[in-house]
Amino acid sequence: MNCYSCIFLERLQRVSRTIFATLLLIFSLHGPAPAVAEGFLAGQPYFSLSGMVAGADGATIASAAGTGNPAFNFPDPKLQTKIGYGVVGALGWLTDSNWRMEIEFGHRDLALDQIGSPASTPIEGNLAITSGFVNVVRDFRGESFITPYAGLGVGGAYHVLDVGSIDGAQPDFGVRDLFTYMYQAMVGLNLEVGESMDILVGYRFMGTIRPDYDAIKLERLEIHHFEMGVKFYVEDWFK
Repeated sequence: MNCYSCIFLERLQRVSRTIFATLLLIFSLHGPAPAVAEGFLAGQPYFSLSGMVAGADGATIASAAGTGNPAFNFPDPKLQTKIGYGVVGALGWLTDSNWRMEIEFGHRDLALDQIGSPASTPIEGNLAITSGFVNVVRDFRGESFITPYAGLGVGGAYHVLDVGSIDGAQPDFGVRDLFTYMYQAMVGLNLEVGESMDILVGYRFMGTIRPDYDAIKLERLEIHHFEMGVKFYVEDWFK
């Protein structure tokens, strides 16, 4: 990952944290009570499918005692990934008051890039994350065919970290997996292209605190996604 990518991800990290804090404030002031009050059954089902490009911020490595590699001895070493890919699908309910509740499942695949510190050490391998979330999303509908949305989600994920080599040397810890709780925030646009279909374009921020891969423990893992997909409103198919 070149220095321009590092600068971009650092700036994106600051922006994403601001977005997450703002969404928390919005949802604390305008929680899902209006949707519940007007009746949960007043609405329609939908499902969506999106493709994503994804990348993890340089995550500070809290400890790496199990690796025995000198690359981790520098002050504040950071694990960096290349830009990867992902896919996510959701089943949900859109209420007449424009709140959405959905269950989401996704998968991300990120190739490892380097251990960044005062010196950079190449690391080869892969981080795969399979996740499930429960999301609450607000659509800000108007007269336009463009509808902004914002949402928050909580859930869990299964991680598989496979390190092939560090600075050309094969480590002795191999594949590590774990389960963590996750949180996410999302913003984007729904573009109405028909009675029963929207195109969605958005950004989402997903994170977890102190994931422990046994040999490598991170302070936090934060992943940024840019996604594009389609959403189908099933009820309209039968009208």
